[in-house]
Amino acid sequence: MVVECLLNPGAFRYQGRVGLLMRVAERPIQEAGWVSTPVLDPAGESGVRILRIPRDHPDLSILQEDDRGFEYMGRG
Repeated sequence: MVVECLLNPGAFRYQGRVGLLMRVAERPIQEAGWVSTPVLDPAGESGVRILRIPRDHPDLSILQEDDRGFEYMGRG
């Protein structure tokens, strides 16, 4: 996974300690000719696996209004 950016940083105090929180935006490393996305997989390492789909697969439809979204085999 590649970290794209860090968002919404915050700090707080709780029981005399300071905590820091942030949201991490990450994505799989993209390869030419492929679409890759993380999917939940309880059997996989850390509960996630990377689904790789050939870009020319007939069941893959990349959304024209936003290329971050796609449908594969009828699921978004």
